[in-house]
Amino acid sequence: YALSFNGAQGSAVTTAHGAISIDAAGNYTYTLNDSDAAVQALGEGQTLTETVKVTVTDKLGATSDKDIVVTIHGTNDAPEASDVSHAGWNGQITAHDVDSNDTLHYSSPADASMHFGSLTVQDDGSYAYHLNTTEDALGSLSEHFATATVGTLHDTFSCTVNDCADATGL
Repeated sequence: YALSFNGAQGSAVTTAHGAISIDAAGNYTYTLNDSDAAVQALGEGQTLTETVKVTVTDKLGATSDKDIVVTIHGTNDAPEASDVSHAGWNGQITAHDVDSNDTLHYSSPADASMHFGSLTVQDDGSYAYHLNTTEDALGSLSEHFATATVGTLHDTFSCTVNDCADATGL
């Protein structure tokens, strides 16, 4: 017998979103191309369907066709923060979610108080850093500048980004 997929001879073929192979007993294996952009764009509850026509030809030339239909189900991928831009005390956090049509929501860290100030993150990713100007905080700044070899001080923070299915990224 001979096998062909969508008119191509062989026992394996690359498809739009993966690859399919058939063994001598007629068992098939579908391997998803997880790096395919269309596959990654599928969100939870979304599907892609891939149909492969298989033709079996016997030694006398008789053929039989069969469609193998593979349904690919999307999952919820967590968003990833991709950029932080700032101008003075204010800035914008941006993130990306490979799931199509996901709306992202940003939030402040659980403890928004840092060494020299505090941070407020809005739902759209904009943020404002508020320098603590109390006497103790200013004294702490003076101590740091007096002992530091460099004139820059840093406060570090993490924020949370959630998509509409509540997957979380930092």
